[in-house]
Amino acid sequence: MNTPETDPAAGLAFRGRRGPHDHPPHVPDAEELHIKFLELPVQSHWRCELFGCGTALVLRPNIGNVPNPFWRFMQWLAFGNRWIKDKQP
Repeated sequence: MNTPETDPAAGLAFRGRRGPHDHPPHVPDAEELHIKFLELPVQSHWRCELFGCGTALVLRPNIGNVPNPFWRFMQWLAFGNRWIKDKQP
């Protein structure tokens, strides 16, 4: 004779195990929620017109990532990139 503990057709709930739908899902409190917003980096006042295309392709680096004058000059010689400093308001 099969009892609920030994009956294979009785399912796992009778053997002390829980399935994923045996209890409601956990709903976090307001204190448990930590929402982080995307912080965009600040762009510098320099822009690079790439490959001599004028204003079609423009790269604007972040503050602190602007290349030094020698690097800007070498990019102009090799690729035709123009570095232009915008007027600060």
